[in-house]
Amino acid sequence: MSLSRRFLLRGTLGGGAVMVGLPMLDIFLDGNGAALAGGGPMPLRFGTWTGSGGMTPARWTPTKAGADYDLPPELEPLAPVKADVSILSGFEVKLDGAPVIPNQTGVWAVRTGVVPANGGEADAPSLDVIIGDRIGGASRLRQLDMHAGGGAASYSRRDLTTINPAMGSPLEAYSRVFGAEFRPDPRLMLRKSVLSGVSERRAALMKKVGEADRQRLDSYFTSIRQLERRLALQLQEASAGAPADLAAVRTNHGLMSEVLVMALACNQTRVFNLAFASASPEAPAAGLATESMAAFAELIGKLSAIREGDRRLIDNTLVYAHSDAAVAGPRELTGIPVMLAGSAGGRIRTNLHVEGRGDPVSRTGLTALRAMGVMLEAWGEKSMKTGDPIGEILV
Repeated sequence: MSLSRRFLLRGTLGGGAVMVGLPMLDIFLDGNGAALAGGGPMPLRFGTWTGSGGMTPARWTPTKAGADYDLPPELEPLAPVKADVSILSGFEVKLDGAPVIPNQTGVWAVRTGVVPANGGEADAPSLDVIIGDRIGGASRLRQLDMHAGGGAASYSRRDLTTINPAMGSPLEAYSRVFGAEFRPDPRLMLRKSVLSGVSERRAALMKKVGEADRQRLDSYFTSIRQLERRLALQLQEASAGAPADLAAVRTNHGLMSEVLVMALACNQTRVFNLAFASASPEAPAAGLATESMAAFAELIGKLSAIREGDRRLIDNTLVYAHSDAAVAGPRELTGIPVMLAGSAGGRIRTNLHVEGRGDPVSRTGLTALRAMGVMLEAWGEKSMKTGDPIGEILV
């Protein structure tokens, strides 16, 4: 059995093919745990996280700029992960006379640097696709797109006709990550465990690696089985259709986050989009802003818990987070919330609050693109076009 970073445990289950990727093991690393054994750098990941409903400025925007910012009420859920998160406030969507369409204009302006002329969807690539062209081809799945609200809405596209569909259930995401082209019924995968389909190869692997890697693998395999049990429980309790309330959306988001983090840690994908939205986006639920921040903190916490040599998974990741509006209720676009989490392999400074003071929100997207090695001279169109990334953030 020859091991490499691309190695997968492959097997069959119920007549279908299954596969289990491996986390970052010591056997894949150099002696210092700072690079891959072959001398290559640690892999970088990029993802976007989209919230819904905006925020209340006095309850979300920190009063202190710069390092070690304060946490107003709507940001309080970020306390456990604050050291890994930077807040970018006061950046604006420059409309240039275009109308504002709720749940559309803000999302596409932030993600493409283009304000749709008719208020609909922008005919331009979203930044995850641009970054995916650079780093996404090195993994089995070019990217993962998930929507915790159960909807099919996608916030990722190359143009108006080339859309990356979102998965609306954690079970669908689990099946995509652990199933091969001809994957078995996901209900069978949960009942018997995907691990049973690779049991012989798993046993052989455990004999080949050192003690520290055996412990890491044992913990990883246990976490897969625990996830399968939670998915099975949700499957028993779930009714047809999208999640009925905000609590159900939170549950979906938590399970999707677990599947996602496993996929990132095991090199199944390096690019993702995860949306947290209420079941009724036209009428934001009470407390949605705080719940959104709690869900975002949950994702960052899971990324922080995974070790990769001398770093954590979050240290080799950049998460670009934003809402679809600035102010809850009216769906304004002045001061639309943006956050960056993770240090992108040391290319991004964290734990900062940067005040945009009315600058185009496209500066935040250009900053993310530059951090991930996409060295565009400028990004965006019309008043959103900018060649000025946020220098306080970039290392």
